[in-house]
Amino acid sequence: MQSIDVVTKSLERALSEFPGKRKKTVEALSDTALDVVRATIAGKLNDSHGKIAGWQHKRVGDKGGYGVIEAVGGQDAHRVAPMLPSSGDGSPGAITNAIEHGFKTRKAHDKSAKSYRRGRRSKEEVEGRFFYRASADKAEQLAQQAANELCAELAAIIEGDG
Repeated sequence: MQSIDVVTKSLERALSEFPGKRKKTVEALSDTALDVVRATIAGKLNDSHGKIAGWQHKRVGDKGGYGVIEAVGGQDAHRVAPMLPSSGDGSPGAITNAIEHGFKTRKAHDKSAKSYRRGRRSKEEVEGRFFYRASADKAEQLAQQAANELCAELAAIIEGDG
């Protein structure tokens, strides 16, 4: 019977420590993911003043169940984009969404085409397109590694080593 009590206590300890460890893990992972997104923006966009990268902020759920990297404007931007609205056209979220998913550009035509006009865009893809998607693979690897480390910590508690 004593071994059942030891197992029960170790499981109760693991269950009580899990929410705090999960939140700590998600916050650390969100910080790392934010760095990955900002690095991807620096590599894919001509963002020399760091405007687009500066709009990116992390948000972690109250209980630590999730972490999100999102563009923030308005009052939430804290001196980063104070003159931009927090939502709608012209907001950091709308601009970031337009870059991520692309926006309509005039197709490049050969010079013999009837609709050719000088000075129009010569490329059809938006610079920096899919920078969130490019960051997702690295973030997924980091999340898997963090989850494995969290499981190892909980296993150590259950086994009595932690």
